[in-house]
Amino acid sequence: ALPSLRSLVSQSAVDQALTLMHPYFLVNFLMAGAFIITKTLPPVCDFLFDNCLLELRQWEIFTFLGCVIVFKNKRQPTVASYLTNFCMYAKMSNMVMFFQENPVYAVAYAIVWLVQASLLRQPVYRGPDTIVYFNDKTLEEELKSCDPRVYWLIEFYAVWSPPCADLAPVFARLSNDYGLDNLRFGKLDVTKYPKVAEKYGIDQSGWSRQLPTVALFKANKEVDRRPLVGAKKRVARFVFSYDNLVSAFGLAELYNECTKNPLRPGAAKKTD
Repeated sequence: ALPSLRSLVSQSAVDQALTLMHPYFLVNFLMAGAFIITKTLPPVCDFLFDNCLLELRQWEIFTFLGCVIVFKNKRQPTVASYLTNFCMYAKMSNMVMFFQENPVYAVAYAIVWLVQASLLRQPVYRGPDTIVYFNDKTLEEELKSCDPRVYWLIEFYAVWSPPCADLAPVFARLSNDYGLDNLRFGKLDVTKYPKVAEKYGIDQSGWSRQLPTVALFKANKEVDRRPLVGAKKRVARFVFSYDNLVSAFGLAELYNECTKNPLRPGAAKKTD
């Protein structure tokens, strides 16, 4: 088992490294360091600025940026999500510093940022999983017709949502580790099927705090979900990490329960 574990860890590290070599991250890193590069690298700094030294106010902004990153990013579920948020805050700091030097530089930087955001999207997870991808009809059919002993953990996601992209490798790993004939994993794109989102009370707007939403179903009934939505539609904060999802939905306990009470051969309904 030990060589297998080492191989798994090694492969995970390789996958993360390949992900971070994607043009999305490389361009983001370059954008995050744009001010420091242009301010300190001759002859660029000689052409754009009065001198090639960082000023006290700029060091203060870097210090503030470090504090924001520490407090805002400490619970990010993946390295990719941590770096995505880091780059976002860094680019905001770049905007401020370019504006202090010359408003024209800030406008030019904002245009480049807009182009980058439009053309380069966060890479989508392409690794192995045992996930069923549903549409509006197949989801309802499966929940109504499957064996009542079957649990379904369904992720409602949107392709444009960075938190959903961050959850993809985590959810795939869960499906590989805990998937059984009677403990199954599925996904549905609420962008394509907005009526399903409305049925389950999931806000799919651009400022939604309910994307992604992960819900547990049994016997055509929703048993639990994350994030929870309280009074006045207030959404409780939830970090979609592997350990948090295992704990929130009791996946270890469900796995043991389902292992002890397996379906009869051929009883598990397969969904394309």
